Amino acid sequence: MPLLHLPSHNIISISESDCIRLVHSQPNFLFSSPPSLSSQENINLNSSNSLRLIRVFPSPQRIDSSNLNPQEFWNFGCQFVALNYQTPGLMMDLQEGKFLANGSCGYVLKPSIMIEENSSSSTELISNGSINNLEQSKKLISSLNQHQSLNNNLRSTQQILHLKVLSGQQLPRPRASTAKGDTGLDPFVVLEVFGVPADCAEERTKTVRSSDDDNCFNPTFDESFQFSVSVPELALIRFLVLDDDFIGDDFIGQYTIPFECLQSGYRHIPLLNNEGEPMEASTLFVHIAVTNKRGGGKPKKRGLSVKRKTSRVQTGMKIIGIKQIDELFKSASGPLAQFIELKAGMELAMTVWAEESGIGVKGTLAQSIVKLHSRASKEVATTDSLNNSSSSLFIINKKIENKIEILQLNITNNLNVPDPLQKAFSALDNLLKQCSDINLKSNSLYISLNESSKLISEYELGLQKRISDAGLRGQKATRAQENFAWNVRLLKAQLGLMQETFSDAKQVLEQVSESGRVLNILKEGEKENKGEGGD
Repeated sequence: MPLLHLPSHNIISISESDCIRLVHSQPNFLFSSPPSLSSQENINLNSSNSLRLIRVFPSPQRIDSSNLNPQEFWNFGCQFVALNYQTPGLMMDLQEGKFLANGSCGYVLKPSIMIEENSSSSTELISNGSINNLEQSKKLISSLNQHQSLNNNLRSTQQILHLKVLSGQQLPRPRASTAKGDTGLDPFVVLEVFGVPADCAEERTKTVRSSDDDNCFNPTFDESFQFSVSVPELALIRFLVLDDDFIGDDFIGQYTIPFECLQSGYRHIPLLNNEGEPMEASTLFVHIAVTNKRGGGKPKKRGLSVKRKTSRVQTGMKIIGIKQIDELFKSASGPLAQFIELKAGMELAMTVWAEESGIGVKGTLAQSIVKLHSRASKEVATTDSLNNSSSSLFIINKKIENKIEILQLNITNNLNVPDPLQKAFSALDNLLKQCSDINLKSNSLYISLNESSKLISEYELGLQKRISDAGLRGQKATRAQENFAWNVRLLKAQLGLMQETFSDAKQVLEQVSESGRVLNILKEGEKENKGEGGD
């Protein structure tokens, strides 16, 4: 597709469909340069937005006055996203929530990552959803490594949001609930994060049944959640309250707020109705805490502050209502669920290892291996039963399986190891197993999910016609569009997270291997070939 040549006006209007097509088909060079630049020079969308004001207007095909998703265009620096204000719903909630910032004056400063010089590469990384293959992703990461200081600044902004939903106050019944016998209420809370693809996430509380709690209009939830936010300036947090028992419109209330407007501590979140009007005395009582990824703030207590689902992995996929499209998303759910489980396992293993090794979250992996080696040496020295070096207590076995490196911890004697040291050995062993497992399965999982993502993207441009052909009208059609957009963002985010997770796992193995070699506790075994590593 040829590049779109923009005129030299101060404000450029682009249709929703044209902008989406350019975003997904030409993420690197979406727009041609202005006349003042060389005709051979091209700049990307974020660069264009730094030179002009860009307005995105809804597609003419939206004859039902449905709304586009403004977040997708904000992520690329588009200053104006036109919406149909007569149509309430999720998209209007995002719009109203976004401009609560800066005193609700209607002006919000662009994130510094989009304003700074040399920001285009980092913006491409955080907004990118069009990585077509593993090689393309490696090239992107390689180019970013040339601007290591900028990349470090980006990573240092990553925040961990801890949300505890305690209770609700004076929750009304859904508006459509008019039946005389319908007096019950089974509320639950959905927490949604909107922002760059990597930050999009959703969690929900349990349902408080009216049969279990006579005071269901003032329910108690008492559940904790954790979200990782890489670009706080673009993130929006949405608190949504729904009725689990109501058939039809289950909406009770919502409140959307920019991440950077959140205040720590115990807070009452005022709930708004479907039209954005405040509901009298209706609130959510929550506790909010924000820490940085490098360990700032109070350390979390493992198993207490974070809700962990161990029974079933939640992929976050939503039902569209069109069989063919739902089947495609279902095919992506398998590798997605497997990746989420692997990622959660590695994160938990890293947390446990940081605790058991005694270095905390600020120490390096190499430091933790050296410290474990020192602890083992002291244990051997204080035990008269053996007179060997600490290498006789444990070694690290390195194997090459299908050209992929895996590591295993091996305890080499029956010395009575103290419980704290034994826990450290177990934590390291589990970490190596988790990272080796990810290393073996990374390629096949990425290829599978990427192929599914490509097939799904083919349905994006003709989605409205497919929704109409499926007989979906009104609110069902709007929800189908919103759910499709959510699923697409989720897949793009997970593809990006896959690359980061696979890179992290590989770095863990490389650092442990190098530390073991320096400490003379690394044993390299023979190459093995057991078939496809991704199976």
